[in-house]
Amino acid sequence: MTSTLISNSTIKIFLTNEDMKDYNIKFDDLDKESHETKLFLFRLIDEVKENNDIDLSGEKLYIEAFEQANGCCLIYISIRGEKFKKKEKLSTDLIYEFRTLSDAISASSALWNNQCHLFRESEFLCSENNYRLIIKAYSRAEKRLCNCLCEYGCEIGDDEISASVTREHYTMLIDKNAVEMLSLLN
Repeated sequence: MTSTLISNSTIKIFLTNEDMKDYNIKFDDLDKESHETKLFLFRLIDEVKENNDIDLSGEKLYIEAFEQANGCCLIYISIRGEKFKKKEKLSTDLIYEFRTLSDAISASSALWNNQCHLFRESEFLCSENNYRLIIKAYSRAEKRLCNCLCEYGCEIGDDEISASVTREHYTMLIDKNAVEMLSLLN
């Protein structure tokens, strides 16, 4: 399956013959009243949502399907509204850097004692000159966590790329529950 966003309100999906077999449906079986068609479309829309980071829920969808050669299928999904909504992220990676171990411990204590319910997971890494915390924060809590952390260190990033770069170039000291473990040192 390949899906391409062709406008801010339309996505084009090309399904090969193998894709159609995986979905256990043939073009000739597509019918808006068919239970199998509805299941197929629900699965397809879920995959489109995941692969393209768009949220199709709560929208009135217009779906057009066109038979292609060799059992392939071309589908267009459009919405009536202005544009697709971005899928809301449930969590984000916050990466903070500290010049000293003491600063990292103080920041961890402040987080653990006052805001431990605002994040899911944490890691602690070091390099020759500094320390970094990677915190998997609930998206809506990001600002509150940043307000606390900025007293002790500086923000390096808030995305998976910054977290991956840190993991690649820094040495892992604590790979799980780092905030809790560091707070015990205070």
